[in-house]
Amino acid sequence: MLNRLVLRRRVVCPPLLVCFVCSMLWMPFAGFAQSAEGRGPAIVLVIPPQKTAEVPESVASAVEQNLKGLLDIDSNMKMLYDGVRDPGPEYDIPDTTPKEPEIQVKPLQENPKVARALDSLATVRKMVEKRQYEGALSRLLNLNSTFGGLVGDMDSFSPVLEALELTAASFINGGFAEEGAGAMRNLLTVQPDYAGAGQSDRVKAAVDRNRERLAAGGDLIVQVKPDDAVVYVNGRLVGQGNQVVTGLKRGKHYVRVTGDTSFPDGGTVTVKPEGNPVTVRYELKSRLVTIAPPPPPPVKQGPKPLVWYARTGLYAEPAFENDIKAAAANVFADNVLFVFIARGDNKFHIGAFVGNGLNGGVVEVEKAVVETDLSNLYIELLGLETRIQKAVVDSSSMARITAQPPIYRMVQAKPKPVPVVVVAPPPPPPPAPVAVEPAYQPYPAPYQQPAPAVDPGLPADFPMDLPSDFPMADTAPAAQPSYQQAASTTTVEEEDVVDEDPVYKKWWLWTIVGVVVAGAVGGGLAWHFLNSDSGASVGGTVGW
Repeated sequence: MLNRLVLRRRVVCPPLLVCFVCSMLWMPFAGFAQSAEGRGPAIVLVIPPQKTAEVPESVASAVEQNLKGLLDIDSNMKMLYDGVRDPGPEYDIPDTTPKEPEIQVKPLQENPKVARALDSLATVRKMVEKRQYEGALSRLLNLNSTFGGLVGDMDSFSPVLEALELTAASFINGGFAEEGAGAMRNLLTVQPDYAGAGQSDRVKAAVDRNRERLAAGGDLIVQVKPDDAVVYVNGRLVGQGNQVVTGLKRGKHYVRVTGDTSFPDGGTVTVKPEGNPVTVRYELKSRLVTIAPPPPPPVKQGPKPLVWYARTGLYAEPAFENDIKAAAANVFADNVLFVFIARGDNKFHIGAFVGNGLNGGVVEVEKAVVETDLSNLYIELLGLETRIQKAVVDSSSMARITAQPPIYRMVQAKPKPVPVVVVAPPPPPPPAPVAVEPAYQPYPAPYQQPAPAVDPGLPADFPMDLPSDFPMADTAPAAQPSYQQAASTTTVEEEDVVDEDPVYKKWWLWTIVGVVVAGAVGGGLAWHFLNSDSGASVGGTVGW
């Protein structure tokens, strides 16, 4: 270029050469003067703030408006606002919130053996009603053994009791006294209050006879896992956790252990004589299944809008450097500001991230923490704006982001779950008695018709009360007592009615009085004559 200026015409070339040299000498001095006076305001592209689901829209709007007002009045920065708030449906935004594994409870599957056993019990019941005892007994013996192995899978203990009752009744009514006695003791061992209701006289007699032959048994110790398992013995609720059952009779008993989140288990146990405890252990298998959360959807490859990075916090993605350079060059911006709002520990956290539009780096400034009532919102945002300005002017003192910032993984602390008290279901009702022979009911008590009211025939304002037996001319005849009333009336009451006459009207009283008076008069005269002297000198004259 200098050669061309020199080789041109001599009139024009020297002035041009002098101007060129002067301009080259002036540029360093102009740059030094500008740096001494301060550079111009930095152009910052602001991406719309993003938030977590726990942050209300009203809070996000208040943060955005107040922060925008503080940034606009800063003379060191010139703000450009991006209007894109959603990257669009073509971008799959992964959910960066950590998810806990889902815990599900496996449903209980009905054991098909239980259904077949119940069908067999219904068939046996009909055979007993038809008095086909021998055919029923062959089925009942197998059925009792089957129920012993299925007691853990049965929701009700009634079928077990019914099978034991049908076995004892079939033996006794079929004429097998010895086997019937053993079967009756097995039933009474499980159900001591069994009375044979609805059964034949033979069965009732066997109940009374064999109840006296039952021997007291030792303690039954049931150890279970987990500790919240519920224990049933012979269909009766015992308690939750490890149990020591006392008061059982010697013989075979049925134990069932259940849990809300466990598979049930159970079986039969033989209680030994008194003083010999028996221990059984049941460790239930858990029904809880842990399901891992599904992996986040794959991130779409290719250029992405900057709002995608603001929402996900994936500033360490390899494509971020090219994407931020391209977005900043389109608007001639020096820096890009990303804002994210989260909620944790009952407070709102506002994070700001400043990206360099020239080298593609991004730094994180100290976040602002705002109370839930937004009482300190303006003060916190004022400090945040100051830190943003410092990062825009000089980001060399801040570390670049190489991973997703912690604020993107912040979630609101959920309250601790309230422990649920396991309420054990009530024990099943005892089975209805099977009527092998028709049970006779006593006759109902006879109906007693009330006696009709009798009109005494007196005016309503009569001044005195009359006795109930006062004779009235128009009194209706007294109602005749019924058979049951006449039978309940005693003769003592009738004698009491006769003896109500006064004593002075009795004949024997006046007879006694007359005898006493006559005796007294006769005795007085005799005494007078016997003790008088005039009888020895009696004399006189008689004249006419």
